[in-house]
Amino acid sequence: MEDTLRRVEELLQQEKLLEAARLLRDMPVSSSSLSESHRKVVQKAEIIEHAVADLLSSPQDDWKRQGGQSGDFTVYYKVDDGARLTCRIESPIPASLLVPLLSVLNESSLYQTWIPFFHRPFHMGVSSSKQLLNDSRGHQVIQVQCQVPWPMKPREALFDVAAVDDIDEHQFIIAKMTTINNETAQFLLDDNTFQVPECPPGMERCDFDGAVLFRACPPEHNNFQTVKQKHPTEDLFLVQFLFYFDAKMPLIPQALINFVTREAIGIIWKMLISVAEDVRNGKRKEHCDVIAQKREFYEDWVARRCEFMLRKIKDKNQRTKRSCRQQQSKNEHWTVDEILRMNM
Repeated sequence: MEDTLRRVEELLQQEKLLEAARLLRDMPVSSSSLSESHRKVVQKAEIIEHAVADLLSSPQDDWKRQGGQSGDFTVYYKVDDGARLTCRIESPIPASLLVPLLSVLNESSLYQTWIPFFHRPFHMGVSSSKQLLNDSRGHQVIQVQCQVPWPMKPREALFDVAAVDDIDEHQFIIAKMTTINNETAQFLLDDNTFQVPECPPGMERCDFDGAVLFRACPPEHNNFQTVKQKHPTEDLFLVQFLFYFDAKMPLIPQALINFVTREAIGIIWKMLISVAEDVRNGKRKEHCDVIAQKREFYEDWVARRCEFMLRKIKDKNQRTKRSCRQQQSKNEHWTVDEILRMNM
């Protein structure tokens, strides 16, 4: 029991929350050794596992697929009750872009330096982004404030981001975003001293939840061939981004919904990929400076784990190919008895 709990703590230090939760679930439910923090781990894991299941399943009929994409990525969306938007983006990327992309997503204080601010046909965009808490290398609380078209009040999103490494078991990395309020903070945050800030006067706080999953890109994915033609010598990862946004309004004008789903999301995603390419090529000074300051984080942990994930994926693919060849070879050498049985 003590060895298991010690292993759980080691896994949590390595941002392997899902693996830690699997160990905790195998322990007796009535075990007195399980603390409240252990129960929080299991609760967090359930939320993340649900997000993984959503991303691994195909979009259903109620999703609308945004047409006119370049072929590099696909956008799906749906709007519920006129004001709640759920969006899903699927984008294969070359392996060389994985660490730069992770760094751009991770550096929340730099969001306003690259996320476009739109002036036409609607005045909207990120006006401020801050990291309010960063109590481990894989966990932070982010505050994002946005300008939206008049007469709506500016919106603020306050959310928890937990990065989880499940490479050893399932060869993926996921970052889960969950709206922070006084209720969710009770189980999301280990730092009991953190106080959820009040929404600033003149702003409306909205709900923002989502997840970003990084895994090997299946060859049958809709966008695989297009991206592979551009990067024929590189392995491809699949980035899947799912987010839910409740604007806290009775109704969003249809023209604004059309602009966000048909234009803004695609523009922002293209910009994200472009910024990641610039970071990879050393062209984004602000991002490159931050990465240099956090060399231990990005090079000793992020890059090392991404390289390990790529090796795991390649090993798994090789085993699958060998198994297929062995099965094919076996099927090509039927015995006389087997042939007779098939014809009976």
